[in-house]
Amino acid sequence: MNQKDKIYKVLGSEIKRTRRALGYSQGTLAEKAFGKGAVKSNISEIETGKINMTTDRLIKVLDALEIKDIKLYR
Repeated sequence: MNQKDKIYKVLGSEIKRTRRALGYSQGTLAEKAFGKGAVKSNISEIETGKINMTTDRLIKVLDALEIKDIKLYR
């Protein structure tokens, strides 16, 4: 697994953890992030690191989860 794939996996895991902590379903998060009619499979692909997400899409997901401050490296 290359560095980019590892980053997507970590981001996806954190998004999933936060979504669950807020009590959101994947469908709810998809609608909050991308609007009505958004497909929950988009969130599933993000959470599993299977999708190459643009910065704009990442920001929409973070906004929907009300994440204002992130730490990229531990």
